[in-house]
Amino acid sequence: MLIRLISLFALLIVTACGPSSSHSSREALDWPTLKSLDHQVHELEGILEMEEKSDLLTQQVGRVLSTLSTLLAEGIPANVARPELVQQKMKELQALSLEIQRSVDDPEEAPLAALHPLVADLMEVAGMPHVHDEHDHDHHDHDHGDHVHDHGHDHDH
Repeated sequence: MLIRLISLFALLIVTACGPSSSHSSREALDWPTLKSLDHQVHELEGILEMEEKSDLLTQQVGRVLSTLSTLLAEGIPANVARPELVQQKMKELQALSLEIQRSVDDPEEAPLAALHPLVADLMEVAGMPHVHDEHDHDHHDHDHGDHVHDHGHDHDH
């Protein structure tokens, strides 16, 4: 009887001290529109580095604005890692989107370079990896290699 009580007590301690159910049951975040936007703004960075970019830039800005609109309309998935920060980044993204829309007639004057760092930050606070392969830049001829972006921003962890 005493052995059963000790075994039961040990089992309760192991269960209580084990991983929190909220962390272990958290589903991996799948946010396809954000992934698509990240890919598009990554390509946009490459286009911005090109000398002859006018037509490509106009087309890519149109794609990015369309995906941005979809992302903002979808709302935030329920299982993001840090909902308050995600909401803040989404507001920043919406403000940046409005600035870009105001410059749609002259995309080279739009704050396009700010998009990728903001999308990378959004992915990070949402709990998504932000990784690009070397083949992601289809429109230009330099190689970043496999890397995770760290734009030097100080994040609240």
